Amino acid sequence: MLEVVFSDSVAGAMRIAFAHKNSVGSAAAASFINIINLPLALSVGTINEAGIGPEREKAISLLMGTFPSMAFQAVNGILNTAHKSYDMLVEQVQKGEPIRVWVSREPDTVCGLYWLMEQLLPLGLEKLDVTLVELPEWERTPDGCIVRHTGWGEIEPYRFGKMALLGKKLPADYLLSLANHWKELQQENASLRAVLNGKLVSVPDSLYDIFILRELEKQEDEFNEAQLVGQVLGKYQLGIGDGWIALRLEQFIRDGLLIPVTAPEPDAPVYHRILKKIKK
Repeated sequence: MLEVVFSDSVAGAMRIAFAHKNSVGSAAAASFINIINLPLALSVGTINEAGIGPEREKAISLLMGTFPSMAFQAVNGILNTAHKSYDMLVEQVQKGEPIRVWVSREPDTVCGLYWLMEQLLPLGLEKLDVTLVELPEWERTPDGCIVRHTGWGEIEPYRFGKMALLGKKLPADYLLSLANHWKELQQENASLRAVLNGKLVSVPDSLYDIFILRELEKQEDEFNEAQLVGQVLGKYQLGIGDGWIALRLEQFIRDGLLIPVTAPEPDAPVYHRILKKIKK
């Protein structure tokens, strides 16, 4: 079984689950044989190219550019991981190996699923054995509390085995519909995609601005940018990373809404600084 995920953090958690599979506590726990990690951030950037090419590198570089001291190394690491994982997946799928894809509410994972089916289309989707594991939107804890989930990174590694039981086999016609939908998105070739009302759609770059502006209004005239980024991500659980929020704040600066007061430390993310609101 090939376990397909779309982020380094989830791949790491799954490796921990595999290493301790004998202590998961369930006879039905998943046995993670091969972890296929495709951390391609496919919700961001143009997508009209085939495979993993220069446009994908450009998109990942844009997001990682918020961490200047480690951007080059991080981008190379992500692309190397993705290429190796994808090559292994194709090789094993051609031998009849089943795959299990782990998807959450995060746009990158949904995009990853659609993209993957379009990539595997030439192999014959009717020949594939694909299981989809969708992260439950919420769970009830033993003490009666309701916990809402956004991404697989929020799930403790020891629970992956039981979560695998939620998997559902996907028929070939459904896989084809995913592949075709990705082709439609490629034709639109927007620079951002999101899941709205349960559907993956192309959206404007400003989609999340309303949430940023809402929190921005609550700040003092001078404020800590990193705190604002954290507040947006924590409060609204948009399923996106800090990189996109930071990029939008950079756009606000170019638009004349904000101005930097301090510069970040050399090894810190670019948003570790003080910003000031510009009164119109």
